[in-house]
Amino acid sequence: MSPQVDLGPDILHCGNTTPVTLDAGTGQNTYLWSTGATTQSIVATTGEYWVKTTDINGCEDYDRITVTLNPGITASYTANPSSGPYHVGNTITFTSTTSNSGSQRAFMTTNLLVRTDPPKNEGLARRGS
Repeated sequence: MSPQVDLGPDILHCGNTTPVTLDAGTGQNTYLWSTGATTQSIVATTGEYWVKTTDINGCEDYDRITVTLNPGITASYTANPSSGPYHVGNTITFTSTTSNSGSQRAFMTTNLLVRTDPPKNEGLARRGS
């Protein structure tokens, strides 16, 4: 019976950059990882990894896995002008930026016009006594 090594499906963690442990399983005579390690398991960060195992009879098996550890998205918001006083007729521009350590970025700009409606005085007339 040949050695069965299975590193499992590719790993994608969003919002988590904590290294993961890859384990080639027990029952093998030797292990050789793409990193040069010769242990049953290794600690992995983002990247592609392979392991070659050999059992006591000299039969070999091989598996590979891709690990992606994504820090997630951070968002920031800015206003222009950045502080008041804001007056009727002023336009305030709000810009949001989302990014991560990769190349994904999104921008959104919203303009708001500062205004006030005149007070409605209907029905508030005073009656004399």
